[in-house]
Amino acid sequence: MSSYLPYIVGSYGLSFICLSLLGFLCVRQHRQRRARLLSLKRQLDQDAP
Repeated sequence: MSSYLPYIVGSYGLSFICLSLLGFLCVRQHRQRRARLLSLKRQLDQDAP
């Protein structure tokens, strides 16, 4: 059991790191897209009379 422990912990850590990286990238892309949409909306509001 103790010999399998490092392998289990390593695989869990690797998957956790991958998941956190994916989540971070998704959040960053979402924020950039939202900022772009907000700036577009602001430009449209300025163009409107």
